Amino acid sequence: MAFIAPIVGIIGAVTSVAGVGLTAIGMVTQAQAAQQNAKAQQQAFEYNAAVARNNATAAEQQAAADAEKIRRRNRLTMGKQRAAAAGLGLLAGGGSFEDVQYDSLLQGELDVMNRQYQGEIEANRFRNEAQLQSFYGQTAISRGRSEATGALLGGASQIVGQVGELANRYAPTPSRSNPGFI
Repeated sequence: MAFIAPIVGIIGAVTSVAGVGLTAIGMVTQAQAAQQNAKAQQQAFEYNAAVARNNATAAEQQAAADAEKIRRRNRLTMGKQRAAAAGLGLLAGGGSFEDVQYDSLLQGELDVMNRQYQGEIEANRFRNEAQLQSFYGQTAISRGRSEATGALLGGASQIVGQVGELANRYAPTPSRSNPGFI
């Protein structure tokens, strides 16, 4: 029966060492998971940024198409005005008719410029969103690195504590007959 105590001690030591190993494996796994999660988040944010950049381009193209429609509509309006003036016997190029034509041209170009400006505002909003999403992606990577470092440091701290506990548990203790022995 005297041999049981050393065997129990050996089993306890092996179990404690295995616990330290499992802590190390858990720490590395947790760090890897944090980095993988951060990478996935970063990819999602970059996708959102690409969508926003595409939306900016689409907004610019739509504004240009709308501006061209406005110009066509204005040309038709001016043509109808000339036809109406000719039908009434007014001479194109004289007085008030010319003023009406100039006002129509000016108003039409203001409509075009307004639509182009709206398109640029919308495109800038999308560009800003793209920049923000890219920033979020970079932040996700930084946060993932911090979480991974925290997991490694926390695990290392646990391992040091477990090793210290093992050392205290299994280190020889000083005896009364030999007080200098540690």
